[in-house]
Amino acid sequence: MPGGNPPKMIITDQDPAMKNAINQVFPDTLHRYCSWHILNKFSEKISAVKCNDHYDDFRNCVWNSETTEEFDKKWKKVVESSNLSDNGWLQSIYDIRASWVPAYCNHIFSAGMSSSQRAESCHSFFKKYVDHKNLLLDFVIRFNRGLVHQRHQELVSNHIDVNEEPQLQTPHPMESQMSGIYTRDCFQQFQSEFYICFFNYRFQIIKDDENQRVYWVKKRSDQIQKDREIVYDKRMDLASCTCKKFESVGIPCRHILGYLVKVQEVDYLPQQYILNRWTKAAKSAAVKDLGGLEITDTNALVVKRSKLFHHASLVIDKLLTSPDEASTIFIEALDNVLNKLKEMQVDKGESACIRKKPSDVVQHRYNEPNQVRAKGCGKRLKKGKEQTKRKITSNGRKCHGCGLYGQLHDKRNCPALEENNNSSLLVKDSEAISTNDEDDESSFSDEDDDI
Repeated sequence: MPGGNPPKMIITDQDPAMKNAINQVFPDTLHRYCSWHILNKFSEKISAVKCNDHYDDFRNCVWNSETTEEFDKKWKKVVESSNLSDNGWLQSIYDIRASWVPAYCNHIFSAGMSSSQRAESCHSFFKKYVDHKNLLLDFVIRFNRGLVHQRHQELVSNHIDVNEEPQLQTPHPMESQMSGIYTRDCFQQFQSEFYICFFNYRFQIIKDDENQRVYWVKKRSDQIQKDREIVYDKRMDLASCTCKKFESVGIPCRHILGYLVKVQEVDYLPQQYILNRWTKAAKSAAVKDLGGLEITDTNALVVKRSKLFHHASLVIDKLLTSPDEASTIFIEALDNVLNKLKEMQVDKGESACIRKKPSDVVQHRYNEPNQVRAKGCGKRLKKGKEQTKRKITSNGRKCHGCGLYGQLHDKRNCPALEENNNSSLLVKDSEAISTNDEDDESSFSDEDDDI
C-alpha cells in the first residue's frame, strides 16, 4: 500500500471470500458492505406488498439516522409496524449493521462513499468503449480512446477551477477564502453548508472543563430538529459534531462552520479543517513513487516533469482566456527558449547522440489469444429477479398486439386484433343495416301521409 499504510475502509458486496481475505491482509481496516446492494435486495427478500408499503421507511431509517441509538430505535419501530419481526433476512442484516449502516461507519473517512459506486462507475464508463467481442488490437485502441476522453474531461475541470470564479452568496471572508482553495465541486458542497450555518443556528454551552467544551446546537426555526452537539477539544484546537460529516466526507458541516463563525468569530477557516485532497493544489503536491513514498531527489526526471508540467498548465490556462496577442507573445518566447536549449545541448556535446538503426530495433509481434474455456468455468448463479427476467425474454418474440411471448405472429397479423377488427366491422354493419331500415320505414310513412 502507498507509504506502507493500510486503507481505513474498503467497500465491497457481501462476498465471503473477500471478507476473509480483507480480514487476513488488513486486520485493522473496516470492511464495509455496499449499502446499495443490500437495499436492492428488499424486493426479493420480503413480499411485494410490504416492500411497497414500508421500503421508504427502511430507507429513511438507514440514511437519516446519525447515531447508532437513533438507527436501532427507528429500525425496531419499522419492523414492528410492518409485521416483519419473523423475517430471517432482515434479522441477518440487522446483526451485521455495523458493517453497512452509515450511523455505525461515519466516524471513519470514506470520502462520502457508502457503496461500491467507484468501481461500478469505472465499469460503466469503459463499457461505452469496449466489450467482450473486441479483438486485442481493437480493444487497445478503444481503451486508449476512453482514457483520452477521460483525461480531456479532467483538463476541462482543471481549467474551470483555475480560471472561473464561483459566485459568492455571503460577504464573509471565509467563503471567499475557500472559493480559491477548494475545487469547484467541493466548494459547492462547502457553500451550501456555509450559507445555512450563517443564518439558522445558535449555540449553548452545556459542559466546560479543562479538556473540552460541549455546545448544544439549536435551530432558530420552530421545526422538529435532531439534537446535535459540538465538542471542542482544547488541546487539539479541533471541533467535532455528532453528525460526523467532517469525519466521513472531509468537508466541515454546517454546525462546525456555525460554531467557528459565531462562537469563535474567525474570519478564515483554520488549516486543520481543510483536507488537502479536496483542494486545487492536491495535484501539485509532492511526487510519490509506486510505494507511496515521497521522492526527495530534485534531479529525478519524475519530479522535474511534475514541476514543469504544473507551471506550463497554469500558463496555458491563462492564455486560453487572454487576447490573441498574448498567445503570439508566448509562442515567440517559447521559440526563444527552445533555441537556447539547443545551444546548451550543443555546448555540452549532447546533440551528437547515437541512434539505433532500424535493423537494430527489436520488434515484438503479438497475435490474438486463443479462445479457450477454463475448466470448470460455468455460468454464474443468478438471483430470482434475474432468472424471471431472463425466462420471460427467452421465451421467444413478443407480439405487441396480444402481449404474448413465443408466438409465430406479430402485431400486423395478430389473430386477436383480427377478431377485434372483425367484431367491430360486424357491429358497424349491423348499425348500418338498422340505420337503413329506419330510413326505409320513415320513407314509407311519408308516402302514406301523401296518399
